[in-house]
Amino acid sequence: MVGADYAASKAGLHGLTHFLAGRVASRGVTVSAVAPALITDTGMLPPEGDPRALPTGRFGRPEEVADLALAVLRNGYLTNQVLSLDGGAYPR
Repeated sequence: MVGADYAASKAGLHGLTHFLAGRVASRGVTVSAVAPALITDTGMLPPEGDPRALPTGRFGRPEEVADLALAVLRNGYLTNQVLSLDGGAYPR
């Protein structure tokens, strides 16, 4: 179960992303965030987690997080976004 401390820190990162992005974009600086969830080999999966419950039918892999992070870093037009990488577990 995710605690209030984790939820508050995650919300703070989202807020900081949006705050900074609006202030530095005119200088050619982009600010976005990658928000991974349910990734294997991280020690953060719940022991009772069942990947079959996810729309993708599996947990994510660390290299998939890295791939998205690199794509975000390479794109000079993407800004002010929090990109969820969760296998469809948390619809928006």
